[in-house]
Amino acid sequence: LTVIALIVIVLISLSVTSIRNTYFSKNQNISNRYNQEIMEWVRGEKDLGWSQFLNNINTCSTFPHLTCFSNPISWGNCGECNPTEVVGGIFKREGTFECSSVVGSVETPLSCSDPNVNNIETTIEVYWDDAQGRHNSKASTIFTDY
Repeated sequence: LTVIALIVIVLISLSVTSIRNTYFSKNQNISNRYNQEIMEWVRGEKDLGWSQFLNNINTCSTFPHLTCFSNPISWGNCGECNPTEVVGGIFKREGTFECSSVVGSVETPLSCSDPNVNNIETTIEVYWDDAQGRHNSKASTIFTDY
């Protein structure tokens, strides 16, 4: 009887782990999709013009510039996402923008309001919390004024 109970416990434990892994994989795929969506939106904003792109980033005056991208996607929601700023029920999307000037091989960090900015390192993070803790997906790219 003890052996049967032990086998049942092991099978239940394996099932719970399998279900947890399935949910994690599903959420990881969704977060990757949300991450790509924001990165494409930011790229489209940059393509509208460098000056306007910098102005939009400067709506958040903190350093580094941190924006919460809830729904609908827009500029001006500065700082970390609050508990109500979620998409898909559990996901939060944040973008960090760090400006600099690159001349030759020399990079100089600058305020994004500096007219000499020609380089913006952009990191998009989509994250969610569950019983196992915080999980995320990140993507980074560098936008240049060329």
